Formats: sequence, C-alpha cells, structure tokens
Amino acid sequence: DPENKTYERHLSFDYIGMISRAVEPGAVRIETSVYTEEIENAAFINPDGTMVLVLLNRSGRSRKIQCRAAGKRIPLQLPGHAIAVLTI
Repeated sequence: DPENKTYERHLSFDYIGMISRAVEPGAVRIETSVYTEEIENAAFINPDGTMVLVLLNRSGRSRKIQCRAAGKRIPLQLPGHAIAVLTI
C-alpha cells in the first residue's frame, strides 16, 4: 500500500512461485491417486522428463505419507496445512 507505506505478504504468491519454478512450460499433467481426502495432489512430467508432484495437506495435523513413483517409495512427513513440491 504505497499510500500507507506498508507491505502485505500473501502466501498464495509464494505457493504459485514455488510450483511455477518446478512445473515447466510444456509440462503434461499425469494421473495420480491418494488414499485420503486430506491430501490433494497433482503430478506433471516436464519436457526434460523430470516428474513433479505437488502435495497439499488440507488437515491441521501432520501426516506421514509415502509417494510411489517409478518403482520407488519416498517417505514424507507433511505438516498440517503444508504444500510440498517434489521433483523426481
């Protein structure tokens, strides 16, 4: 606010920036599945072949999860209301 010389930070801009640095132009969304409604996700294959998984923990409690991709398991502790971006 230039009139009051104040700055208001919006976390949504941080989230968008974090995701846009990982998901490249030309990426294709791929199918994913989850075992709980508390975790939302989206996965993409970038043009260079890297896979990006975006996770959102909608609950207020920390969740232990395992991501499975390309025959490997990646254990994670996702804090409550957290967003995580994994590049594989």
